[in-house]
Amino acid sequence: MCSDNNTKKISYHIDHAKRFQYTLQQIKHHVPSGSLIADIGCHRLDFGLMLRNAGYRVVGFDVPEFIGKDSVKERAISAGIQLVEIADLGKGNFSETFPDDTFDAIVFAEIIEHITFNPLDMWQLLFSMVRENGYLFVTTPNSLSLRGTLRGIWNIVSRTGQGLPFKEIFSNVTYGHHWKEYSRKELIEYFYYLGVPKKNISVEYVSYAEKEKTIRSTVKLLFEFLTPFRSGLFCILKISNPKPVVPSGPVYLG
Repeated sequence: MCSDNNTKKISYHIDHAKRFQYTLQQIKHHVPSGSLIADIGCHRLDFGLMLRNAGYRVVGFDVPEFIGKDSVKERAISAGIQLVEIADLGKGNFSETFPDDTFDAIVFAEIIEHITFNPLDMWQLLFSMVRENGYLFVTTPNSLSLRGTLRGIWNIVSRTGQGLPFKEIFSNVTYGHHWKEYSRKELIEYFYYLGVPKKNISVEYVSYAEKEKTIRSTVKLLFEFLTPFRSGLFCILKISNPKPVVPSGPVYLG
């Protein structure tokens, strides 16, 4: 019999399996096998193991709440994945330092919506870690998906409020909240602001959902044929020479 914790792990992998597969497909298209990839927010190494099985060398980064677990450490040792602890992502404070141009690609999957700090220093560091003509792969929910759009309209009409529902602040673990979700237009402008040329920014609408045979899921699927209503965004950044110059951050007055 599966414990509740194991059931949640299995459910997480099933829920994200399509995204893992699609992300791996895109990486294979852009990055040759044998390349060194940083998986930021590697969690339980579900995707890291897929990268290793595809022939990539992998360094997994995450907070100690995840990579400090014995089960994750054992998986990393078995697969030959190096683990790096994130002490402070906002300041790029890792348990190991990496010189410029270390990685051929960085995966930043389902992380950007959880960020609660000014990320300028973080992006400056990540851009520096990627080799010339390397890639960053960023996945995130689409804030203007069908569900997000209808929820936003309902919250305005019902005068409920906007943004994260307050009950989710209490019901999620510290790193689990979606503090800011993005539209496709916002994501393009976000990385353009960080110094990435628009010709090097690709953002597509994606949907990873299984095609269930229910009336509700069928209606949702029909709406998602209208591309902008799809549930996710898949962003590919090419880091060319010269590398992006990230603007200086604000400072506290006084």
